[in-house]
Amino acid sequence: MQSPWECHTCSVKYLRTCTGVLLVVLGLSAVAPKVQAQSSSLCREPTPRHRSSDPTTTTSSTTTTSVPKTNYSSQTLFFLGDSLSIGTEVIGKMSAKLLELGIWNRILADCKIGRTITGGTNDLQKRLAKTRSITAIVVALGTNDLQSRTESAYPRFAIDLMMAQAQGLPVLWVNIAYDKKLHPDYDRRAQKFNKALLLARSTYPNLYVAKWYDAASNRFSKYERDGLHLMPGGYRDRTEFLVPTISRFWKKYLRATPTTSTTLPSPRYSGLTPEQ
Repeated sequence: MQSPWECHTCSVKYLRTCTGVLLVVLGLSAVAPKVQAQSSSLCREPTPRHRSSDPTTTTSSTTTTSVPKTNYSSQTLFFLGDSLSIGTEVIGKMSAKLLELGIWNRILADCKIGRTITGGTNDLQKRLAKTRSITAIVVALGTNDLQSRTESAYPRFAIDLMMAQAQGLPVLWVNIAYDKKLHPDYDRRAQKFNKALLLARSTYPNLYVAKWYDAASNRFSKYERDGLHLMPGGYRDRTEFLVPTISRFWKKYLRATPTTSTTLPSPRYSGLTPEQ
């Protein structure tokens, strides 16, 4: 019997630019300084397509950006996201900018339109089963869930589900924001979910939170007319927020572990202290 938590009623709203362009993922190369990234399936420039609400339609992207392993303190950063992450990748060039930090020798960005947390947990499980070099995870999910999941217990259920699949790896979860003027009901759900994320840190010492909600409120983040997706300038804002936040997350993780920046942490290490 299927779990009542599985989300089949969430509407999938497609990402578009201000000119009504949908971002679908086919292939793009990201370049680190003086080093050409090696990738096989990346994002490409927007392709015109009418926005659809068909919940059965999904578009996915796996962006692999890598450089030689020498002089890096870690191996692979895995970024698990939805359509907001596709926009951040295509418009903001997120993976290329993360690679320039010189922390990871490989950025693996897996983005799918309409992805929910419950769907993302399955994808994370499959990825960790076949990619043993992952040393950190960024989760940017929840926007699709909260459009229909109104149960008070859902936020913690979804967080527990994801963290159970993380296998003790350090996780940075990007919290959720909507256009609060257009969707005050979604905004209330987002605030409850974001609070649940902060409370979950006492249970999961390997969980860190990226406070996009605060950044989106303080900046002039430009939303599309659906109040969920961002205009191109909004995706650049999101990238400018995420790149330094991910860098700080990794530094906090290293300070909380007995390892040093020149030694790879165990891919399944869980001995962290809660983020302050």
